[in-house]
Amino acid sequence: MRLITIISMMVFFIGCSQLGMYQGWANVAIDSNSVIVATMSGEIVSLNKDTGQQSVKFRPQPLWGEPKRSGGFLDIFSGGGREQVKKAFYGTPVILDGVIYIASYDGKLRALSLETGERLSRPTVVGNGSPIVGGVLVKDGHVYVGSEEGVTHKFQIINQNGEIEFEEVMQFGPTGKIWTAPVIVEDTLIVSSLDNKVYGFDLNSGQSRWQPFLTDGAIAATPLLVNGTIFFGSFDKVFYAVDSESGVEKWRFEEADNWYLATPAYHEGVLFAPSLDGKLYALDADSGVKLWEIDTLDSIVGTPAIAKGKTDFLVFASRKGQLFVKDLRNSSLSEDDIYSGCNIEEKIETSVVSDGDTVYLYARDHSVRSLILGKYGNPDEKWDVPYFTDKEPEDQPRPGEWNNDC
Repeated sequence: MRLITIISMMVFFIGCSQLGMYQGWANVAIDSNSVIVATMSGEIVSLNKDTGQQSVKFRPQPLWGEPKRSGGFLDIFSGGGREQVKKAFYGTPVILDGVIYIASYDGKLRALSLETGERLSRPTVVGNGSPIVGGVLVKDGHVYVGSEEGVTHKFQIINQNGEIEFEEVMQFGPTGKIWTAPVIVEDTLIVSSLDNKVYGFDLNSGQSRWQPFLTDGAIAATPLLVNGTIFFGSFDKVFYAVDSESGVEKWRFEEADNWYLATPAYHEGVLFAPSLDGKLYALDADSGVKLWEIDTLDSIVGTPAIAKGKTDFLVFASRKGQLFVKDLRNSSLSEDDIYSGCNIEEKIETSVVSDGDTVYLYARDHSVRSLILGKYGNPDEKWDVPYFTDKEPEDQPRPGEWNNDC
């Protein structure tokens, strides 16, 4: 039954995509001056945050090496069991101290220069080289990353005159297959898995701190940690709050009609939980009581963003490409504080990412878009044109050739 569930999810994602190709769905990452995109075709692109112009484009070689069968779930849809190359990023890049850390579906961990895109490390095989779908966690001089192997690996970052090596120092597990990034609260590493469980490991010993928390469905979204509580949704259509110290459930919300695939957002005591049933649920973080819901009439795949301008706004997108903005000054819901007039008419299967009053998203047509929010939340295109990651700079659309969607 679990395999059927995962296959169903991949059918949902792949849709009309060409078989035999891996196309990632990594979120963009934001630095003080740059937007970093791990593209669907296996490249790293750095864009100027203000203009959207390409600064660096880098293909970390060897990204895929010799074609081989990985045994990962995504391979089911890559050509009927033929030998395949695995050139995709699914986890969000992490930027720290001028270095981009990223793991790829070929089971390797890499470090790149933020400024030049230069490779700072050799591609490091994680565990047995199983596919990596979740992202990495970088904290206190270490990188944590899990894979379909069902083990989370801890690497020490050794920086010698600008050259980086990853030295494995600990493993956490075994668990089921992992499609999420781990998270840390104090001295506990939290890992969610496709085996329907959330695990809590002692950060120093690697031992389990509590009995794994069991749900009735796979967990494919990285949990959110707020004030000692783990918040996450499952493929059993239930959203959970679990104590991070004991692994004991605090509350659950059971009104959704489909799976949860995205990490929730949090703002001033309220959780915003998007579901594949097309609704975004606003839940009281202490009790789980539903405050309101918005029905987008299509699946919500990515995490919402909290944008901060003259006021705070909640920004999220439906899979069919419509952007929604809610003024968070009003804790209730009314037609007056929801803006939904921006539709790019392209699939959005990544999270909306915020930077002050500006939000960024990566759409399925390979476009990266930057939208700045007005006084009342109405989004306007910040860049003259979107940047398309499948086009070279000379082939990008020119301002006079593009009609803005927002």
